[in-house]
Amino acid sequence: MAGPVTVKITSEPMGAKIIINGEYVGRTPLQVTLERGGHYNRRLRAFIADKPIFIEALPFKSAGYPQYKAISVFETIPSHIHFKMTQPAQRPVKISF
Repeated sequence: MAGPVTVKITSEPMGAKIIINGEYVGRTPLQVTLERGGHYNRRLRAFIADKPIFIEALPFKSAGYPQYKAISVFETIPSHIHFKMTQPAQRPVKISF
């Protein structure tokens, strides 16, 4: 999907520090506008996404677990992302920029 998408980001408990692609954007709950990088391919007549989106949620206090969400170039950007900070992240994520 080309174009910006408004995303609601929440966490349990509230107040998680949110970092998107290495940039601090605020604490939960918050709304952000995400837009995937890419280009329009004239031959294919389609928008080609070429940059994943990586979201980090860091606990407000030392108690809790960091959480991560990676949105690949093949996924649709969701309208709502919720992080449950009381549980360890389910699977490790390999990150490369």
